[in-house]
Amino acid sequence: MSFLKSTIAVAALTILGLGSAPAHAQFGFTTNPGFTATGRHQANTVKLATNYGALGVYPVAVFNSAGTFGAGTSGTSTNAGGLVSATLGFRNPRSAKSTEIGGWYWTKGHGGDLYQLEARQYVAPEVALQLSRVASTSTSGQAYSAFAIYEFDSTRILPDAPHAFGFQVAPGIFNDTSGGKNSYSFTAFVQGSYQFSKTMSLNASQWFVRDRGNDLTRFALGVGLAL
Repeated sequence: MSFLKSTIAVAALTILGLGSAPAHAQFGFTTNPGFTATGRHQANTVKLATNYGALGVYPVAVFNSAGTFGAGTSGTSTNAGGLVSATLGFRNPRSAKSTEIGGWYWTKGHGGDLYQLEARQYVAPEVALQLSRVASTSTSGQAYSAFAIYEFDSTRILPDAPHAFGFQVAPGIFNDTSGGKNSYSFTAFVQGSYQFSKTMSLNASQWFVRDRGNDLTRFALGVGLAL
């Protein structure tokens, strides 16, 4: 096998978490912070007083990886798949502070998948803290992340606008616990949402993390439905 093919093969096995990875290998695509369409600004727009929910379908969810993949090899790899998500929110009508729980499931369609469970607490209308756990049904290992999120919601300043929009920016800390070792690194994400109907929105997200010598980025595009 040529060096190029060998590099691609090692990258695919490492990123998708297929086979037994050595202790120093990164967990995989790691976490997908804040990827769910929370439906907060949709819920505000349709005047849901306390509880709200959202479902998301993302036919475009592309992960890119560049760096060291183990055994002294390096290179790049791209894996495209689809993702579904769900979020349930509980809002205090007196303070506009929300608590959200949710998760998502990503799959390439054959052999590799990831899922995340997350909890998010808004400490102010525009500021939230999020804790996440990510794992896979096809390989062992798990990872954790913590984020501080700033959210802009157009309904706070343009409550009567026909179409709401918003974005989130979040720096965070990522902990890869695969191989029995803790590995801490910086991570961040930015995402935006545009409401094109009363309960539906177009969502886009870009995420970055550096995990054990590997730079991972993810772009995702899909639609959200506020419940």
